[in-house]
Amino acid sequence: MAQGEDILDQADALMRRHRSFVARGDTAGLAATPPTDDTPGDGDIPLLTEVVEIAPDAAANEAAHTVQSSAIQHELDAWLAEILPSRIDALAEQIGQQLLSGLADEARGTLLPRLHAALQARRKKE
Repeated sequence: MAQGEDILDQADALMRRHRSFVARGDTAGLAATPPTDDTPGDGDIPLLTEVVEIAPDAAANEAAHTVQSSAIQHELDAWLAEILPSRIDALAEQIGQQLLSGLADEARGTLLPRLHAALQARRKKE
């Protein structure tokens, strides 16, 4: 069971990262403006002014992580495609039965007396 929980934790983490990325939107065009001498209070905030190269091992790890994330996403999508339609059908069937049962009860309680009264009134007129 620990392996299943680990996979679910990984899937949750992947979805959280994706949701966070989507929520942020595109920030590529929002570049920080460099501080000027008259910028108040920003003198103690360091700025990244150097491009940092990713080591080949780190790039390989990132590629492996991306492949693993893709595999998890694929399995999640496949599982949902397999399970979701039958769950939706079962839920729709259950809702339909509840609706019919509720309507039948309500018809017996309110519609039948109204129809009976209407028929009685019609017979009295004849």
